[in-house]
Amino acid sequence: MGSTKIKIIWKPEAIVSLQNIYDYIWERSPQNAGLFVDSLIGFGDTLGDYPFKYAECRHRKFKAKNYRCAVFRKNWIFLYKVVHFELYIHNLIHAKTIA
Repeated sequence: MGSTKIKIIWKPEAIVSLQNIYDYIWERSPQNAGLFVDSLIGFGDTLGDYPFKYAECRHRKFKAKNYRCAVFRKNWIFLYKVVHFELYIHNLIHAKTIA
């Protein structure tokens, strides 16, 4: 892929996760909810710059689906796949939710 940026597609489950993250933060800190979600979106959008930078997920559940795992700020994991010239962000999960 080189330096050619590929198209980013946010799957519905990932968009729902963004909304849930926003809602959770907003309840505790309304002034920070939008800023944090914007930073998540910004990170997700940069995955297209180097789509193979992050390894395939090691966790059995995600490895079976051939997801790659990109870690954001140590706690948030982007589950994504690269198919042809498109990068699909399937979901965002908190690291503590992985059993």
